[in-house]
Amino acid sequence: MRGLIAAAVLSLSASPFAMAEVTDLGLCKGAIAIVMNKNPSIIKGTMRGDEAYIHYVRPVDGSRWDFKCKYPDANTVVWAGKLKDTGKWGRWRDTKWDSIVRHSSTANAVTFKEVMNGSNINSKTFEKEELR
Repeated sequence: MRGLIAAAVLSLSASPFAMAEVTDLGLCKGAIAIVMNKNPSIIKGTMRGDEAYIHYVRPVDGSRWDFKCKYPDANTVVWAGKLKDTGKWGRWRDTKWDSIVRHSSTANAVTFKEVMNGSNINSKTFEKEELR
């Protein structure tokens, strides 16, 4: 009986968010946050099919910036930005001249690494809660 009570208390104290996996939308938020050096809390978005569409409003000037992400494999996020002058989507950042955003997860956090030509050029770890 004592073990059953301890197990019940333990399961109630664990946050359901800490145990949940981050969605593709959250992975897009994290990838753009690291590439654009933004706090993921200002990034909003939605899923459309297999792609995430996100945006943020830059606090310094109030301009809106739009991006979309796709997921060619389980650990990679590829993104494209909307062009300000035409309003059309730019190219996917998936050529050998582009940086690659990879991610890995622990129980409570996701680490994003921006890699170019085999070298890590940027990395940041976000708590999973920050990517919701």
